[in-house]
Amino acid sequence: MKICHDAEIERERVKKEEEERLKSELAEEQRKLQEKKDREVFHAQISDAMNSKLDLVCVLMEKKEKDSDSEEVAKLKAQMEELRRGQSKGSTSTVVVKGRSSNNDLVEQLLREQEELKKRLANITWSISDQRVTTLEKELAMAQKSHDEALVAADTWKKEALRPGNKHGNVVLPTPVSQPPVRTRVTPLPVSPSGALRKAAEDYRELIIRHQEEVEALKGLRARDMNDRRKAEQEAERLHEALKMSKEKGKMHTTPRSEFQARLDDADEDRAKKTCAMLKKKTIEIPEEEDGKTNDREAFVNEMRKTLKLMKKDEIVSICLK
Repeated sequence: MKICHDAEIERERVKKEEEERLKSELAEEQRKLQEKKDREVFHAQISDAMNSKLDLVCVLMEKKEKDSDSEEVAKLKAQMEELRRGQSKGSTSTVVVKGRSSNNDLVEQLLREQEELKKRLANITWSISDQRVTTLEKELAMAQKSHDEALVAADTWKKEALRPGNKHGNVVLPTPVSQPPVRTRVTPLPVSPSGALRKAAEDYRELIIRHQEEVEALKGLRARDMNDRRKAEQEAERLHEALKMSKEKGKMHTTPRSEFQARLDDADEDRAKKTCAMLKKKTIEIPEEEDGKTNDREAFVNEMRKTLKLMKKDEIVSICLK
């Protein structure tokens, strides 16, 4: 019975371990899927932020280019107006022809200078945009790296919290690598204080969530240990009660004697009584020789042996005591 009970307990324990293992695997899969979704959302947010910044840069550059074009056109119009006024004030035809040729040369020179200015402005614009894009890509890579390191560290702490046993001094985290400062040659975009505060609040909220998960895991482990201990105590108490009841039942329900045994006991008592009666009535005759010799020892011993075989132990003891 005890072997069957132990085997049943072992089967239940194996079944519980299997269920716990399946639950842990399912939770691990769900955690990985959630981390993957969070990573995708983070990448999408970073991409949207970078695209919005690039669109803003493009809009600003187009606006600057339009403003510069409008200023150049206004300057050219003013110069043309001055040339026309100077042409109208000329007195002779030779002076007019020379003035027209010089004005045409001046206009062509101004147009060439305008084209050169446009090219230089375009080159400067593209160089600035390329530098800003490169800087944003570097910042994005650094942010992604720090995010991955934070996820790895959080995962390590979570596994350490869920592992039973000593939880102090067993976590090995990678040493953070200090990034060399990079001085950008372009004017950095102003960082709003609200964005920094929002990021700090998100980091603090994530830290609180991690601590809460660790506390919940420790509470679950403690509750499970207490439940196992209580179940073991209840099982021991139940076995003790069952053993006590079985002993009481064994005392109350004794095995009755059979009628055959009673008849054998009665027959032994009757036989002993008859033997005692025969011994009392029977007299031992010791033959005597006429010539006065000693009695026959062997005959006496045989006669006594036959007589004693019919007697019980108590009767023999009583004879010895006499």
